[in-house]
Amino acid sequence: MPLICSMDHYTLDQIPHYRRQFIDARLSKFLRDFSIKKWPLDCVDLIKNIRDDKRIPLQIGVAANVRDKFDAVSRYVEEENVYQIILNRNKVRYPFQNSRDRRLNFTIGHELGHIILDHLYIPDTLKNDEERHIEDLEANEFAGKLLMPKKILLSCNFVSFPAVAEYFNVSTTALWMRLNNLQRLDLLSSRKSKVCNVCGNTQMHYVAKFCCICGNKLENNLNGIERTHYFDGVKLDRYQEACECPYCGDSSGYWFNGVCSKCNTMLYNYCHKGLYVDKGGCIYENPGNARFCEMCGSPTYFFSMGFLKPWEEARSLMLANAVAEGSMEYSF
Repeated sequence: MPLICSMDHYTLDQIPHYRRQFIDARLSKFLRDFSIKKWPLDCVDLIKNIRDDKRIPLQIGVAANVRDKFDAVSRYVEEENVYQIILNRNKVRYPFQNSRDRRLNFTIGHELGHIILDHLYIPDTLKNDEERHIEDLEANEFAGKLLMPKKILLSCNFVSFPAVAEYFNVSTTALWMRLNNLQRLDLLSSRKSKVCNVCGNTQMHYVAKFCCICGNKLENNLNGIERTHYFDGVKLDRYQEACECPYCGDSSGYWFNGVCSKCNTMLYNYCHKGLYVDKGGCIYENPGNARFCEMCGSPTYFFSMGFLKPWEEARSLMLANAVAEGSMEYSF
């Protein structure tokens, strides 16, 4: 499908290339400094953490009796060496309930962009209209990349436009702007796929009743947004037997009835109850990355033995490793 972009609202061509690289560099450092490894983000919690951390001197305030068009402002008070983010009290609706409320999340990300990108050292009175316009575009780009990392966003299952916006804690307008700048508005009409709405797993047998990663009952629960591929399992051969013992590492093949000859470890990822069929267990052979049986939802043998990490830990580790590798395509 060809890329679709509304050129009337495409803003990246107005930001110089070297400034786009600067945004990526500053954002990468910001994510590392504050150990941001998990999305979606809540910028209300984020600025509170920044304030309490004190590495960036930050004050947060609200203002009443201001014009309705005013959302927020950030400024640097040189005499006190402190940054301030002032929000319109009338527009603070938190926790977020709808798209209008979630506008605040992007607004805070935008003001953080002004701070992180060093826009505030030079007073606005010394800038012309074009310079202020470019800085606003840069702050928007910072907020978009912070809240909607490119690789996560492009891998999403677009079950609906509002659902994806809600997932990322942004308004539908902010999501549209981000997709437009990525020239990927075609995703709005992309094919939907079956995705577990708890863990994001997309790999499941067509007869599966439970998600093999998180144990979620799949009936009416396949409208997840973020697709996640769990590649941390035990490698199996075509007979669903482990290629090497997941406990001792033996790969000699001198095994008897699916049990390692050296340490007696089971080499099939049965439902753990399958070891006790007389007690109601099943003997379904699950994939090598399955934490839970696809047929009955019980923990699998490999998971019960500790050969597989809990899915939450595995997903966090995969994301952290990708960010640590410095892949901007992944993070931003």
